[in-house]
Amino acid sequence: MNLNVKFDGINFFQLFKESPFDAFEISGENIKAMNSNFEGISIPNSGKISSLKVIPLPSRKLNVDLYFKGRDIFLSDVRAEIFGGFNSTLLKLTHESALFKFDFEKKVFHFTLKKFKRLRDLEEIIEFLICLVSGEEPLIFYIKDIIEGDSTITEEEIEFLRMSPDENIAIREELLEIQQIVILLKEIQKQYRIVFRDFEFNLTEDILKILDILELHMSKDVQLINKLYFSLNDIKFYENTMNQERFVEEINTKQQQFVFESKRKIGTINLLNQEIDINDELIVKCNDAYITQVQKSSEVILNENFNVELKSANEGIKMGFLKYFNER
Repeated sequence: MNLNVKFDGINFFQLFKESPFDAFEISGENIKAMNSNFEGISIPNSGKISSLKVIPLPSRKLNVDLYFKGRDIFLSDVRAEIFGGFNSTLLKLTHESALFKFDFEKKVFHFTLKKFKRLRDLEEIIEFLICLVSGEEPLIFYIKDIIEGDSTITEEEIEFLRMSPDENIAIREELLEIQQIVILLKEIQKQYRIVFRDFEFNLTEDILKILDILELHMSKDVQLINKLYFSLNDIKFYENTMNQERFVEEINTKQQQFVFESKRKIGTINLLNQEIDINDELIVKCNDAYITQVQKSSEVILNENFNVELKSANEGIKMGFLKYFNER
């Protein structure tokens, strides 16, 4: 079947260049005319076309296992799709837990972490990615079958690529940070007797703050932090001599020091679909606090809004849980 379409105001070259892997949709307003035929027989169009979806198709599909020789790092059941055209070669690798995209012309590599059945699956993906971007060993494709039309070629081993470590320093540093987070998550599982199952891994600011709180709780220690954010509504006075805004303006202008102490009850924390029992008060205290700035835009820390930045003159800002705070 042949399909002929005329468009208005669409730059196909630019669309494929910007998103070579991704499908895109064209509004019916940009379609001037469309006709199709099958073995010389014209097929009439019925009704107005509301939209047309364009899906890039790979020139080759492979079902492969991925590994590095001499390393116990292995990903099985990966779908490899190779795209060609517009003076570029593109590779997409789809695993149940991750998606990898390579643009060999632009020398660009991108990965997306998806859903994981267990923490060990995340650990294996990160180990694989670190080995890949380090470039110490070439990536091996063990081809289970190559699908080309009606023919299938089975069982072949190919040394496919070796990435340049110099071109992927930032990605490697990001992966090493994630690896340390995985180690912390394993400690959390052990400490709180939980198991992370069927979770999506997205490192948001809220998740990082929760990890900091849990790490502090597990350490049974009191930490010194550099600065703290709080809102005007958090300020309470033993003597109601002035309102919050006046207080902040006064001590901020004169750079006056003051004593700051907060207590926050933490019951349970949800992390990666698991409820973790804390049931303790988080204490933050500073005996020589001063305000460094009043922020116009608020930050979100543990779901509370803060717009004043506070630092310590000499002693530092102490943070810890009540059961351990009184021991220091």
